[in-house]
Amino acid sequence: MTGEQTLCPVMDAPINKEYFVEYKGKMVYFCCPGCEKQFLENPEKYLHKLPQFKQ
Repeated sequence: MTGEQTLCPVMDAPINKEYFVEYKGKMVYFCCPGCEKQFLENPEKYLHKLPQFKQ
């Protein structure tokens, strides 16, 4: 069972559900649009911070 994401994987700030992408079938939320762009440049760098990708 996975936890719910509460922090931006890039900045470790609280998420804003207005900023998100779908990655590998799961929603990833960010604090701002700049973090969304940074995540998409290298998603694998941030996956370890996301509860929805932990098994």
